[in-house]
Amino acid sequence: GGEEYRENPLEVNGIARKQDAAPATGIASIALLSESAALAKESRDLRTEANALGELGRIAERSRDWDKALQYSRLAAARADTANALDSLYRWQWQTARIHEGQGQVELAAVAYQQALATLQDIRPEVARGSSRDFEAQVQPVFYG
Repeated sequence: GGEEYRENPLEVNGIARKQDAAPATGIASIALLSESAALAKESRDLRTEANALGELGRIAERSRDWDKALQYSRLAAARADTANALDSLYRWQWQTARIHEGQGQVELAAVAYQQALATLQDIRPEVARGSSRDFEAQVQPVFYG
């Protein structure tokens, strides 16, 4: 991508670095994820694009850059929904809920958590055929943070 590295970068692809944000390796992650999202979009791979955007949202969330985190998370959820990638969709709905919660928007957080739970209910039969241990490892954070 067109990111440029500076000795003390304050922002990469619009994600502001806070003092407690990820170190320089986080900057490389942002650049790689941004490039991954762009390549996935170009090749029309919605699932991969959703995951790259969602991870960018997670990084922004950790930096408490709520606006960027919400933007990326909503885009990730939309791409996952379009791809019918429900196993990915619930993660970005849940992430959106956490972001709303971080912003003090309790009602919006509750709606997003309900959406994530509804998505999990939709894939529950599919997951029941797979390993319950894998499912628990992926889903447990939705319930226990």
